[in-house]
Amino acid sequence: MSSVRLLVTAGCILLSACQFSAREEARPSRLHMQVTAARAQKRTLRKVKRFSGVLAAQTKTDLAPATAGRVRKFTCEIGQHVRNGQVLAVMDDAQLVGAIARFQPLKAQYSRVRSLLDKNSITRTEFERVEAEYIAAKRMVEQLQENTAIKAPFDGVVTHRAVEEGELYSPQMIVSAGRSFGLLQVAQLERLILDIDVDDKSVVHVKKGQAVDLYVDVVADTVFAGKILRVNPLGNELSHTFGVRIIIDNPGLRLKAGYFAEAHIITGEKDEVIAVPEQAVLENKLFVIRGGKALRRNVAVGWATQGWAEIIDGLCAGDTVVVSGNKALPDSSEVTVVSTLP
Repeated sequence: MSSVRLLVTAGCILLSACQFSAREEARPSRLHMQVTAARAQKRTLRKVKRFSGVLAAQTKTDLAPATAGRVRKFTCEIGQHVRNGQVLAVMDDAQLVGAIARFQPLKAQYSRVRSLLDKNSITRTEFERVEAEYIAAKRMVEQLQENTAIKAPFDGVVTHRAVEEGELYSPQMIVSAGRSFGLLQVAQLERLILDIDVDDKSVVHVKKGQAVDLYVDVVADTVFAGKILRVNPLGNELSHTFGVRIIIDNPGLRLKAGYFAEAHIITGEKDEVIAVPEQAVLENKLFVIRGGKALRRNVAVGWATQGWAEIIDGLCAGDTVVVSGNKALPDSSEVTVVSTLP
């Protein structure tokens, strides 16, 4: 009987051991978290501020006759390249013809009275009266000659035409957005400007001749080079901003005046600082990978700019840190690095 009890007891122990072994085999192994990593590295960090504005022509001028008149002919179209001295519009010459008709007899009279004055045949008062009429008529002819043929003052592009051929133009007629325009506008577009307002804390870092990166929405994936042309030393008392003008070379006229642009200006620079991708840092903490485990570490963070965070204390150059997959990562978790950022 005792032998039977012994066999039953041994069987129960063996059965329990087998069941425990089966449970151990069925239990899943500890999960390895998959993360993206990067090495802490020494690099130059730059603080960059962004300022927006609208591109404009550096040089432009409105052309118009001094007096009202009808446009007889245009010799240019909007967008056309023109040369210095080229005739762009011809005004009706009826006034000029009339002025010349009035000037010719005055010119002959002036020549005659001057000869008489030399012979003391007339008084100086009489001569000066004729001379004044002659000079006034001559100036009128010269002015109307200039008004009749409207010429380009420099090489450029026609950017505005106020009226059409045959229509009457008056300097008081064409008003838009609170300002008057000429009969024609010519602009030089090979160089553009961007005027921006810079806050008082940033303007101390902005210098004449400083390089600027420019981004234009309608020209994607291209960085345009600009340069600070001038910094207004007098700020706006209400906004505490200072006017800054940036100049941009525009070969091939790829950019157009009127495009919205964003200027990226460097307002600070640090060399040889230890930095990691900014997303690696979570509330002054990050994870360093050692021996396949992610170890939480407190760090002191300096600048955070252009996707990088400066680590002042708590990390060495060459340490590998978790960049993504770190938000819900327990301390000392075993991790598998699926990719490493450069």
